[in-house]
Amino acid sequence: MARYVFKKKKKLVRRFGPINGLPSNVKRTTRPGMHGRKRDPKQSEYGKGLFNKNKLRACFGISEKQFRNYFAEAVKAPDTGEALLQLLEFRLDNLVYRLGLAPTLPAARQMVVHGHIQVQKLFPKPKDSEAEKKEEEEIFEKVDRPAYKVKANQKIKLSPKILKKLPPAVEQSIKETLRVDYVAFDNATNIGCFTRVPSESEIPAPVEIAKIIEFSSRRL
Repeated sequence: MARYVFKKKKKLVRRFGPINGLPSNVKRTTRPGMHGRKRDPKQSEYGKGLFNKNKLRACFGISEKQFRNYFAEAVKAPDTGEALLQLLEFRLDNLVYRLGLAPTLPAARQMVVHGHIQVQKLFPKPKDSEAEKKEEEEIFEKVDRPAYKVKANQKIKLSPKILKKLPPAVEQSIKETLRVDYVAFDNATNIGCFTRVPSESEIPAPVEIAKIIEFSSRRL
């Protein structure tokens, strides 16, 4: 399984700031060593593009190869930047994190890989009767791929196994998470979904997407 790996969470926060639910209370804000407090050199346009691309990868926990695949798909859309963010936002591990079913994105990825998340099964053709439609909504299946693309209004929920003994961190995260406007979550059933496709301005990704597009377009 491809992952965006940093040896220490503090290194990730020190480089890109507090993202993915990781705590921002790091003691050191500069690089380690006697030269760490020196002012960083002025970044070139190439450096700014590289920094923003790596920060976007860190925000969604994807590898360089995965980023290139997403970007190659996004350039086919009229608005490349918005399409790229939407593709990343609809990843299963990201939805688990957005709904508060995990306190951090790495924890959400772990829950998916361990089979604790179930996704509503979609059928190619809609059913005719209302009773059949209701029955269709209740069919869930285990999905253990973090990169699985969730569709709008496709529901996900916690598996019955983990609901029997909900970890305290997950229970606290469900209660305290401030959810974005384009997701819905039912606390009674622990079922949630994307209610619609978000626009570029709504997706909480603290990057300069224009510099990412300019930087990545050179390598196509």
